[in-house]
Amino acid sequence: MHSAPLTRILATIWLLSAADLRAVSKPQPLTEAAGEVITWIESVDPSTQTQKEVWDKIRKALETAGREAESEAGLKLSVSSILEHWNGKSFRILDEADPQSWALSSQDQAFPDLGAAWKARGNKWTVQYVGRHGQKLFRRGDAVKTVGFHPIQSARTQKLSLEVQNNPMSAPRKLELNVRPQPFADYVLAETQAAGTMMTQEKNRICLQKAWFWMNDAVNAHLLSRVSFQTANCTAQLIDLRDAFGLEPTGPLKISKKIPTVVLINHDTREGAARFALRLKKELNARIIGEPTGQTVLPEKLQTLKSLPWTVIAYAGTGAPVEPDAVVKDSLVYADGLDAAFEEGLRWIRGELGLR
Repeated sequence: MHSAPLTRILATIWLLSAADLRAVSKPQPLTEAAGEVITWIESVDPSTQTQKEVWDKIRKALETAGREAESEAGLKLSVSSILEHWNGKSFRILDEADPQSWALSSQDQAFPDLGAAWKARGNKWTVQYVGRHGQKLFRRGDAVKTVGFHPIQSARTQKLSLEVQNNPMSAPRKLELNVRPQPFADYVLAETQAAGTMMTQEKNRICLQKAWFWMNDAVNAHLLSRVSFQTANCTAQLIDLRDAFGLEPTGPLKISKKIPTVVLINHDTREGAARFALRLKKELNARIIGEPTGQTVLPEKLQTLKSLPWTVIAYAGTGAPVEPDAVVKDSLVYADGLDAAFEEGLRWIRGELGLR
């Protein structure tokens, strides 16, 4: 009795093409996100009108990416790749895993101080830098084993249970963390201030300074003061600008004497941080170690998408990246969290000072 309706249903399903089935299963927000990106670029970039034939091809590629992407990460990769071939402005897509997205909304949200700074490496979150609260808990290279962990979204809890692993062959360590939510501007300033340290090698004072991500006015004032102090009171200095972004420090550097100076950079050193690296090279004859940087121009305009937790930033051009004097991949070694760029910087300083 019920065979006829069932037959019609099966026939209808059979008639749907594979393309139609794929379209039905596509997450709608990905299509909407691609549309938002297109609309916004057309509103801020006059080149979309003056170079309409080229832009139409880019637009079609973006629309296709929105329809065919399987995930947010896939769409981000596709859009970033497509826009690399657009010769108007340059663009950067920030998601919630990028500290710059937190900086742009820092007036409204607190940042979770977990005792370490984390970076996504493949499908794992790995300790990139250890903060002042995490010296005894974390080591550079620790990987989180906890399912569903997200270092920024963890601001929504007061206590966090984690399992971290420094060596793939070792058992994970279980940790209980008290999360300290605070505005991102306060966080980066406090960490930058705490990152100014000194090590002694054969009576030589080697001063270290790390810029913690967002180089805003307060952080830049501290960096300028710290570098000025180090040229007067240290035998050599190492300044870590990896993963840093933001404004360029434009105040005066009071250089008492030129001492051996190393500046560490990586692909995520961008904007004002990359410019600061060039300034230190020019004024202190600093040796630049690491990877070529990202953008050396400052952000011009930005748009927060409604369909996805993304922020799209437009730059007026790209600016030539800062090229290192010595190329060292910014990598982590699980066994002991070895920092290859940092070690290369110390090796060069020791050579300049005539140390073994």
